[in-house]
Amino acid sequence: MLLKTSPHNYQLKNTAHPNLEHIYPQLNNYTSKIWLLIDGLSFSTTAEFCAIVSSNNRGKFIGEETGGTYEGNTSGVQIESTLPHSKIQISFGTVKYDMSVKPAKEPARGIIPQYKIRQDVSGKTGSHLNYALKLIKE
Repeated sequence: MLLKTSPHNYQLKNTAHPNLEHIYPQLNNYTSKIWLLIDGLSFSTTAEFCAIVSSNNRGKFIGEETGGTYEGNTSGVQIESTLPHSKIQISFGTVKYDMSVKPAKEPARGIIPQYKIRQDVSGKTGSHLNYALKLIKE
């Protein structure tokens, strides 16, 4: 199930879970471009989905850089610890996930949107959606 790739690294065999097998698109798959609204709270599975969309040039991104990185993340089992002097409590993942994507244009960054929108702090709702709908109609 696990392949040892270096003294402290292991890789799951593609037979370890059905999700790791090669998956082919269905005949009736959606082939048009998609538009994704993203921001700094787009992380974990959302960032992974955005990375695949970006790598395969399947859509356009509107908003702010994703909180999760393009290349993958560190998550899995969490270890919690208290720093000895400051007593600050920290939590960190123990498993590194690497995405199967084209090389990053900007390593260690999230997905950078083609259409940048700053967060609206005015309290108005729908401004991002309205901007996205306007772009789609163009």
